[in-house]
Amino acid sequence: MKNSKKTQLLIVSVVGILLFSFLPTVQGYGRRRTNINIRPIEDWLDNNPYGAGAYYMTGYVGSDTNDHYYWTWFFAVTELFEGEAFEYSGYVKEKVLLDGAIEITVNLYVKDMAVELYDNNAPGDPIWTFDYMGQIVFQGRIDYYFQIKFTLDAEYDGYAPFDIEPGTREAGCALPSSEAIIDIPEQMGIHLESILLIATGEGNTLMPGWYWWMYDPEDPTTLPVPDGGTAKLFMFHYAHFGPDNPLVWPYGSSGFKFAIVNLY
Repeated sequence: MKNSKKTQLLIVSVVGILLFSFLPTVQGYGRRRTNINIRPIEDWLDNNPYGAGAYYMTGYVGSDTNDHYYWTWFFAVTELFEGEAFEYSGYVKEKVLLDGAIEITVNLYVKDMAVELYDNNAPGDPIWTFDYMGQIVFQGRIDYYFQIKFTLDAEYDGYAPFDIEPGTREAGCALPSSEAIIDIPEQMGIHLESILLIATGEGNTLMPGWYWWMYDPEDPTTLPVPDGGTAKLFMFHYAHFGPDNPLVWPYGSSGFKFAIVNLY
């Protein structure tokens, strides 16, 4: 009964967040929306090929109901995974406001993305550091829906240390990378609203005792070894951001109301 109630609560939460994501936001209220354009998803993927940035930006962290804390990584096909590359579809919705600001909503659907899961069940509080991700416990494929919403100011100051000059924007402008959203949103005139990720997948469980620093690209015997078991993976990440609540990497380490990673 306890697990059944948790499952029901999770389902209600997911439905609630999905419904909430379609409601108008306070940020855009009063500016009056004007032109609406639908842009190809490639306009976002050019700088963010995995949805949330490059492969080294896709570290999602979260916990399950048994107090296990996980790192989850998305990859394109690499030497660790055989088979065809992942499939994707989606679109970018662009709304130009009267003051020239541009509201962006990215909707990305991905199928058969390679995924790895690390169990970071360290003593005490979870450790969200790259030095200790825990031992790998799962490799497989995942399907997911990724959405990010943000507003771009019509003018931005730029960032001299990165040789980014001040500039202006209009409809069809280049979309920022995840790194810019995290590191220099104020300088680039980026106002993040929300991120949503819902994912399901399945794959192989692995022999215990393998850590990421053990891998040698020139020695295939250093790859993690399946233990003959299989498992399924469910992920649900949601965050709503504001001026005092910026996006922090890895995704789920702060600012997220939901950061669920469940291996079963």
